[in-house]
Amino acid sequence: FASSPSPHAPVHDIPKLNDGFYGNSNSHINGPVPSPVFFGIALPEETAISSIAWGRDNGNGAFDDSVPGGDACGGQCDDRSAGSYTLQFTTVANPDQTTPDGDWTTIAAFNYS
Repeated sequence: FASSPSPHAPVHDIPKLNDGFYGNSNSHINGPVPSPVFFGIALPEETAISSIAWGRDNGNGAFDDSVPGGDACGGQCDDRSAGSYTLQFTTVANPDQTTPDGDWTTIAAFNYS
């Protein structure tokens, strides 16, 4: 779920958030409103999570674009994830964009660059 659909749907639609595929053509781009934008992944049951990762075009080319890749951005889209993030969880059954703010617990807030 997300605060708004992608203006670039269907290529960058909400289901791309956690589909297991990498690359620009398999990524989600959130819509611009409301602000701040948010997105979430509803898991079917209580789940232990040991790490998280921000995806982008993980590349099939060199990071400095000296070797082009077959996907967008010359193989590396290194402008996609920077910003301030708040990582939260909820135990509410079937959470979505209408879950009240008070039902979320913040785990961490950080800047990603």
